[in-house]
This record gives sequence, C-alpha cells and structure tokens, in this order.
Amino acid sequence: MMERDTITRHLTDEEGAPLTYRYSILERVGEYGLEYGIEIENSRGDRDSLPGLSTDRQAVEELLALAAQLFLSPTHLRDVAQDWLGQ
Repeated sequence: MMERDTITRHLTDEEGAPLTYRYSILERVGEYGLEYGIEIENSRGDRDSLPGLSTDRQAVEELLALAAQLFLSPTHLRDVAQDWLGQ
C-alpha cells in the first residue's frame, strides 16, 4: 500500500497546545484494480486508516478534502466513512 496525496492542518487544542493533523490518500492494488482509502493521524499519535474504500479516486479525494476541512479526528473516520459509503 502506498501513501499518496497528503493534506496537513495545524490548530491549537483547548489548552493552547499545537496540534497537527495529517490526512492522506492510500493506494493499493485490489481485486478490481487500484483502490483508494484514507488515513488520518495527529501529532499526539492517534491514527486510523481505511484502505480500499473505493476504486473512484476523485470521490476519495473529495472525502479527504472534507475531512481536512472539518479537522476530522482519527476517532471519527469510520463513522464518517460509513455515512459517506451509504450515500
């Protein structure tokens, strides 16, 4: 699995400490060709990834951009992806 495009966002947490989020597109060869997924990690070491979400790269890029815009945490990635897949 390869990591592709990455968006990095910086913010300050409730206590004023800096916090960085990294949102990345994952790429792998699956049963139906190239599959794309998302990984989110922050500077505190929290991380979650969902490889193989879709074979539609543009759709996964749009989901990634939305996640970065909302400062989505790794904790909420699976819930948001489940809603996104249900559309």
